[in-house]
Amino acid sequence: MSDNAVEKDFEDEQKYLDGTLAAIHRLIDKSEVARDKRYTEATKLGEYLWEEQSGFDPGEYAESYHSIERHADLSNQAVKQLRSLYKALDNAYVGSITLDIDGEKETYHIGITSVVEDYDFYVNDWRSPIASIFYNSSLGPTQFEAPAGFISCNLEQRKQIKVKGDKVLKMTRSTSHITDEELQDVLNQTSTGKMQNIVYTIQEEQNKVIRNLKDKKMIVQGCAGSGKTSVALHRLAYLLYNDKYSNSNNMLILSPNDVFSSYISNVLPSLGESNALQTTFSRFAKSFVKGFDKIESYTEFVSRYREKENSEEQNKLNAFKFSNEYKEALDRFIKRKSDSYRFQEDFSYSGINIPMSYLNKVAENLTGVPLKEKIDILSDEIYRLIKVGGINKGVIRTKVAKEFIKPAFNPKALYNEFLTSEEFVSAYGKPAEKVSKKLGEYPDVIGILYLNFEMLGYPKNNLIHHLVIDEVQDYTPLQIEMLTKIFSGATMTVFGDANQTINPYFKYESLEEMKPVLGAGTQYVELNKAYRSSRPIMEYAKDIIGDTKIEPVREATDNPVVVKTVTRDQLFFEIIKDVLDFKDKGLERICITTKNEKEARAIYETLKGFIDNLTILTNDSKEDSSFLVAPAYMTKGLEFDAVINYNSLEDEYGEEDRYTYYVACTRAQHELVVYNEPKMKKKVMTQQPKKEEE
Repeated sequence: MSDNAVEKDFEDEQKYLDGTLAAIHRLIDKSEVARDKRYTEATKLGEYLWEEQSGFDPGEYAESYHSIERHADLSNQAVKQLRSLYKALDNAYVGSITLDIDGEKETYHIGITSVVEDYDFYVNDWRSPIASIFYNSSLGPTQFEAPAGFISCNLEQRKQIKVKGDKVLKMTRSTSHITDEELQDVLNQTSTGKMQNIVYTIQEEQNKVIRNLKDKKMIVQGCAGSGKTSVALHRLAYLLYNDKYSNSNNMLILSPNDVFSSYISNVLPSLGESNALQTTFSRFAKSFVKGFDKIESYTEFVSRYREKENSEEQNKLNAFKFSNEYKEALDRFIKRKSDSYRFQEDFSYSGINIPMSYLNKVAENLTGVPLKEKIDILSDEIYRLIKVGGINKGVIRTKVAKEFIKPAFNPKALYNEFLTSEEFVSAYGKPAEKVSKKLGEYPDVIGILYLNFEMLGYPKNNLIHHLVIDEVQDYTPLQIEMLTKIFSGATMTVFGDANQTINPYFKYESLEEMKPVLGAGTQYVELNKAYRSSRPIMEYAKDIIGDTKIEPVREATDNPVVVKTVTRDQLFFEIIKDVLDFKDKGLERICITTKNEKEARAIYETLKGFIDNLTILTNDSKEDSSFLVAPAYMTKGLEFDAVINYNSLEDEYGEEDRYTYYVACTRAQHELVVYNEPKMKKKVMTQQPKKEEE
């Protein structure tokens, strides 16, 4: 294009932006009026209902109450729309496409939220069917799926448009969704304390996962920096857009820890949606496992190993508790115990007596049937025999369970029995020490949950319509099996990286191994493009794990990985020099990673008086900061401009720490400095600390 044509293009786009912003302001005014009106009407109805409630019959009261709810819902919808419109004022759209549909050419702008006034579409939501062309199609013939079916068209033009407030900053015409120049520009930006949305840069392979409505269950294996978590959150936003029966309270994210939950907390709101429900597996388990003073979190469990708090026997036992042999022994024990229960006396209710001999005969014919189902069948039979009018069936079932299961069912006590049972001893070779009251250790909590659910039945959670599990490589098949049964009615998308496991006792060779557990029809997808780390950092990390599938995307013009050998005495001065160097380069988020918390605390105590805003990340942390010292296993999912990876010469990373070391290195976006490189890794660049000039 000539300079004049480019200038005219900018003028036209600026004029369109001006018109769009004017429309947004008009829509905001209307939404504020609607919000205030609905709120006022709901308030007045509530006051009237309270004052006149004595004069209402039940039907009138119910109708008035539902009217209040309707006005409140409409007010909430207006508030949600306002929130989206205010966000659109800062970034109205990210691009446009020009389509030829049956000889009619029209341009459609794509943004985070739709802007529609009186049937005029100023901006189309990035999740709309027509927006899929912006992300998926190259110039030329293409199609998109509309409610009426597929519509064929020709993609005449695509533009990437950078908008900030009321200014068009940049426009780029592209044959594919985002040019390499634009992508590199985004990737080279410094990181922030919160994960950002990626609407501007969604890649084709990511878009396929986000927009997949066909597969109810999906496993996404993604290398470090492939955007797994961003894709997970954008997928939830897309599901919300397409599921009119769901809202954010019907979405659940199982995340690794509270720091990670805080880190991702801005993404859904930035997409115009409320945050989904979030929890960790340990917090979820706490709802069902009773009798402990404290339930151990996953990172606390890993920390015990990394801090060398376990005995050799404890490590051996933990490894067994993550094995198939453990589950098989537990299954045999559950079956034996379930089949052993019998009535010890006749069943009497409301003057009617049913012989225990008859009921036990029924029970014997139910060998192998789960305990909960067995109790249901016995309750139905007793209810049929009694036939007393007005009897509550639930009361009968409660009495049956109480008399059939003796002593009373206690999952923790029963699990302790399992640890000394013939099934356990046969599989492990000897009995294990019983669990204490003080701490519910992570592997035991999994076992108790499974025993409880298998014997008494799985709770059916119908509230959750869509479940996302992040860092799924940390979940055993036993955990996945339980979650699949509990959330059987929900879509399940699980994201992880087999190479980022930090569990010292268990590892998947491939996440594809989860397919049989998740069930038939589960789709397996790989994301092998690494966007976070510079090419030198990613090439260095690839060599740690030997994964040839990983494709670094960042340009190779970045700084090389620096490897230093430092003594404990040199450490303080070297860190200060590196930090000052990072600051000079404009890098803000910096992390010093260590093998364990003991090393992290030692470095933190040494540096905290010399570095502003220095924070240590531990099991009790809720949020991270711009400058962290952290054990490597605590940094999963986070990213930093620069990482200093410290490896103590007294306690080096060993072969068994390979994947944890990989996690530590791949947190870095722009700069990686390695102190005392582990022997598992070949040298990339050796730099001895320079002697201070006299």
